[in-house]
Order: sequence, then structure tokens, then C-alpha cells
Amino acid sequence: MANNRPTRGGGTLNGYKILSIVLAALLAAVAIVELVLWRLDYIVFQNPNAQEQTVGTQDGMLLTPGNSERMTMSVSRALAANGEETVTLTATITPENATNKQIDWSVAWSDASASWANGKTVTDYVTVTPTSDGAASATVKNLQAYGAKIKVIASSREDPEITAECTVDYAQRCPSPLFSATGLSVPNHGLDSDLMSFNKDSKNLTMRLYPDWTETGKRKITFSNTFMTYTVSDTFTATYGLRQSQDLKTALSLYGIVGAEYTDVTDDFTPNQELFEDLFEGANGDSEKMNDLITCLANCDTHYTLEVRIKGKYSEESFDIPLKINTSEFIAEVNGVELDQEEIVF
Repeated sequence: MANNRPTRGGGTLNGYKILSIVLAALLAAVAIVELVLWRLDYIVFQNPNAQEQTVGTQDGMLLTPGNSERMTMSVSRALAANGEETVTLTATITPENATNKQIDWSVAWSDASASWANGKTVTDYVTVTPTSDGAASATVKNLQAYGAKIKVIASSREDPEITAECTVDYAQRCPSPLFSATGLSVPNHGLDSDLMSFNKDSKNLTMRLYPDWTETGKRKITFSNTFMTYTVSDTFTATYGLRQSQDLKTALSLYGIVGAEYTDVTDDFTPNQELFEDLFEGANGDSEKMNDLITCLANCDTHYTLEVRIKGKYSEESFDIPLKINTSEFIAEVNGVELDQEEIVF
């Protein structure tokens, strides 16, 4: 009778076969995973996250270089001797030993169908000029504000399909803000409407001071930004300060009146007793000093400069606005009486 049971040796062989198949499958899976992970790492390495370049305080451009597998791009900024800021793009072809490394440079709208770009010539806004024919470096210039993204393209002269691009944005600026301050109702004095509205070009700003008014937090300067052409928005904060003029500083010193050379009025610009004491320490309540102070202010053409500093993430603006103190609320007390003659004989 035939024996159908598998022999000990045959069973072991079959088990080895199954185990080998399982191990081979596992090894193949691991190899595939490793290949995928290596490939992902390769892509990340060859295409690192674009690094955003800080916008220049003069040109308003925000450059974000991008890389491809066979070409990289970098940005540098430098201040020229004439005070102008230059922006240089540099393209690097790989491999390093490539025979022909010549580059052709061009500029284009990132999205030619963008409504703002419609009918406009891109080189009216941004230009790129190589340092020499085929050079790997080129200078980028902004000619005016623009409202659609622009790209600078570096192409291999040997193979134009090999390129790298740099996105050139225009950051929102704040070159012509409008400033305002709330009107004040001062007890026993009525409405104070000084500083209701002014701009960076204002020349006749006046501020009425109330030496005996003790309330605080009644006035704060605010500003609105009306510059609307940009591709990247920004948020701005402002600081305000009063800086004593040299003429006033000299005049006050002659009368022994001490005043702060700079007073920060960002958080509170209330023309109250506290501000008066900061500007003219010890004059309030001293009739002689108050009289001298009124004389000093009357003899000076400029009293203070309202220093405005507006700062955003990408740019900042500075304005110096002349300001005079209105002394109509200063009380010049009588401190003596003199007659032109001591005796009259008829």
C-alpha cells in the first residue's frame, strides 16, 4: 500500500521554500520603502524650501529664489557708495564641471493672465541686467510699484529647458500716510481741535498745552495707509516723539529752564500737565519761569520736531514734522508793578 504521508525531509524543504518567499517579499518591501524615502529626500535636497529675502527699504522688492534639480539661485543685497541699494541674483549650474555654464536672463509676469498685468509691459516695472554676456550674476532693479507678481528667469544657454526662477514681489509701503488725532473737550477751555488731521508734509503744526489739566489718555495719534499697489501686504506700527529744537534748547538754558530733549508720545499725546512738565520742568507754578518760558517760545521759529517712525515687516518710513507750542493757555502772572516816575512836582 502506498504511503501518502510526506516525508520529514520533503516537509522541511517545503517550509524553507515558504520562508524564503516570505523573506524575499519582506526584503523587496523594505527596498521599495527605502527607495521611496531616498527619492523623497533627494527631492527635498535638490529643491530646498525657497528662502524669502527681506525687502529693501528703497526698492520695495521682495525676492524669493526657487531652485531646480540642475540649477540653483541666490540673492544678495549691497549698499553702493552713492547710497543706492543693488540687488544681485546669482545662478549656479550643476554639475560643477559642466562645460558651458553661460546663462541667459529674462523677466516676465508670473501670471500673464492676471488682471493687473493686462496690457502692461513687465520691464516697465522690473528689469534684470547680467553683469556681462552669459554671466551667472545679474542685477535686478525695481522701477515703480506694481500689483502682479513678477518672475526673473535664468536659463542655461546650452539647454534652455534647464531653468531656475525667482519670484519678485512688491511689498506694501506706507510713503504718504494721513495722520489724525481726536478732538478734545477740555474743562473750562472748550473744544481743542489741534492736530485733527495732518500729513508728512505739514509745516504749520501747532499744539496747545494746558498746564493745569491733569487728565490722561485723551489723545492718541493714528494714521491711515492709502498706498494700494503691491503684491504682498504688510502691517505697520507707528511711534511718535517730540524732539526739542536746538534753538529752543539754547533759549531755555539761558533762563535756567530744563526740558526733555525727547519725549515719547506714542501711547498718550494728551496736552496736559504731565506733558507740560516733561517739556518744561519746573515752569508751572513759578510765575517768573512761566514768563521767561513764554518769551523763549515767542523768540524761537521752531519749537519741536514731531518724529514719526512707521515700521512694517518689509519696510519702514521716517518723517520729521515741525511743531510749535501754542502758549495761549499759559498764565503769565503779575509779579510786580513799577511806575515810570517816583515823584511828580506840580
